[in-house]
Amino acid sequence: MTVRRQMVLLAALSAVLLVVMIGLPWAAGTVGKGDFIGYWSASRLLLERRDPFDADALWALQYATYPERGYLIYTWNPPWALVVLLPVALVPFHVAAKLWLIANLLVLAGAGGWLWFQVSGERYGRGLIIAVIASVLFPPSLAALAAGQIVPWVLAAAIAGFFNQWQGRRLAYAGAAMVVVALKPHVTFLLLAFSGWHSLRHRQGRFILGAAATLLGLLVALTLLYPGWPASYSNNLLGHSLIQWQTPTLGGALYSLWPVGWIRYVGLLSMLAVPWLARLWEKKDAPSVLSKLLLLSVALAPFGWSFDQVLLLPAILQMIFWRRVLARSTWLNLGLAALYVVPFAMRLSQFDEFSFVWVPWLTIGLYMWTARSVESARLREISAVPENAA
Repeated sequence: MTVRRQMVLLAALSAVLLVVMIGLPWAAGTVGKGDFIGYWSASRLLLERRDPFDADALWALQYATYPERGYLIYTWNPPWALVVLLPVALVPFHVAAKLWLIANLLVLAGAGGWLWFQVSGERYGRGLIIAVIASVLFPPSLAALAAGQIVPWVLAAAIAGFFNQWQGRRLAYAGAAMVVVALKPHVTFLLLAFSGWHSLRHRQGRFILGAAATLLGLLVALTLLYPGWPASYSNNLLGHSLIQWQTPTLGGALYSLWPVGWIRYVGLLSMLAVPWLARLWEKKDAPSVLSKLLLLSVALAPFGWSFDQVLLLPAILQMIFWRRVLARSTWLNLGLAALYVVPFAMRLSQFDEFSFVWVPWLTIGLYMWTARSVESARLREISAVPENAA
């Protein structure tokens, strides 16, 4: 298949996917009127130099835009997220929602292509098309697109930041990307801790300066637009209990068994193992290290939603690539099929969020089994060389 035909096929598939996503029955009405309306309304208030965390002002803006929602959508991300999202507040909501959907679709497709290149070294070919389709059709990706979530951008920033830092290139840019990754700290905490430790261990001063300068710039912009944001954000955060939700994470599972607040955060203790992991994985390839960090972060998170599981995509695409190495990939194929078909069917049947708690754990088990099988296959291939030569 020529490159031109591949691009035509990819464009056609993207158009079909866009129509499918807009028509999905689980999309909670028009795409973008989920979490995105929370982003847009808070950023709009900030753009107008008003309190972006004022519940009454948010409700008035959201109700005027989408009265059918019936309840207020808050933005729980770190406060500098609103500065990052200011461009979407420049236009009316209905325009912003469509632009955000298209942007998220392109970001997911681009992230899939970028990951595939890092895993396989291929810039073109059937594998690239498969990777892009697998990235967009991954059920958490569809959920993120339908809700208008920011997590696709977090994934793209994780890819950009980690690969550049690992390769020791464009370190200031990598540090800036990690500030975007920190917009979802509850599901990226191991990656953030690992990158911070890696920068200190390898004396990557430009990485630290890039992150610090980016964060400082965003906070200065936030302060100039609304100086009272620290008190307002703190009051908003303390006034609502984030731990009351039963989410598909280790923290959510533990809390459902023993409803004590602190137990949600047991998974964060894994950050203590970062120095050991850094030494253990120092000689590993970058895609596998990124996959493991995000796999563990999502699974061990204190809280997080099923659309946050889009961060499992690095591991998913690496396993798709590993199919080439395995002589028999029946179990891998079945596992990957389960990760796509079952969550999609569950969404169509409107299962509750906690029902998706198995997804990261199945991904971890499948990833570990596949990695071990690939390593065994490579060892057998190496050991067979002398026999063939003889």
